[in-house]
Amino acid sequence: VSFNAGMSACQKGCQWERVLSLLDDAATMKALDTQLGFGAAISAGGGHLLWQRATRLLNMMIEHDVYPDVVTFSAAVAACEKGSRWALALQMLGRMKEFSTEPNTISCNSAISACEKCHRWEEAVALLNGAATLQPDLFSYSAAISACDKSGRWREALGLLEAMASARLRPDEVCFNAAISATGSSGNWQLTISLLGEIWLSKLRSSAVSYTAAIDSCTQATQWEVALELLRLAQTDLPDAAVYNAAMGSCAAGAQWQRVVHLLSELRDVRLSADEISFNSAIGACERQHWQLALALAAEDVTEVGRVLCSLRNP
Repeated sequence: VSFNAGMSACQKGCQWERVLSLLDDAATMKALDTQLGFGAAISAGGGHLLWQRATRLLNMMIEHDVYPDVVTFSAAVAACEKGSRWALALQMLGRMKEFSTEPNTISCNSAISACEKCHRWEEAVALLNGAATLQPDLFSYSAAISACDKSGRWREALGLLEAMASARLRPDEVCFNAAISATGSSGNWQLTISLLGEIWLSKLRSSAVSYTAAIDSCTQATQWEVALELLRLAQTDLPDAAVYNAAMGSCAAGAQWQRVVHLLSELRDVRLSADEISFNSAIGACERQHWQLALALAAEDVTEVGRVLCSLRNP
């Protein structure tokens, strides 16, 4: 009883660190002999509980003839999601029916997220479609779209984005960003920019993630001029180093070394710090035609960069 009360108190106070310390003693003494004790142990730990410990606790419940409820199963699935154990998360969902318990949106979302982390897009989409009666939410769709993105399935990602209307859900920035990333990796820059336009039409705030993915798609299609236009649009929201780096990479791919160097200089003007990616883009753009400038950039020698640029302008 004291262990059960302790677990329940930890659950209410969200003290999952205490749960982990209590579990060792409780497991040894087999003191967790009620649904309250087992359920509180798993629920209090939630996603922080190691998946091995969560599955062990669930098995202990069954061995003690204590039937886990939907909250207990959901917490166990969340632990598997945190540990990127997608197959085990699906197994947990399947076991719920053995105890006359139906998955809820929370448990399904955790399983979809586990599949997304492991690039299991087919399983993620199957879970989403199977959860239709559970009213999937924005997280359900964004995780499934992201799973398609990570697996290079941009058509499926777009299909899910369009299906949200049938589910009476309005895509948010996260859903759009995942779809933009998916189409961007395909090099279909027109479609990517079209999705970016949908963000604006939906009166949502486009983020650095949106612009970076769109610019990356332009890079693959050697559309550096469009990439620069996107950079200027991004500046009206909030200048971001990642967006600048993407634009520099696009210009470098288009052999526009002068523009790359200009963007590198512009970073300082907008009070952003150049990083390794910034300098690598500039060095890569200059190394073939202007090795001296590339060396100065590699050394991050501002004075030498200025001297070489002056010599190039006034040979």
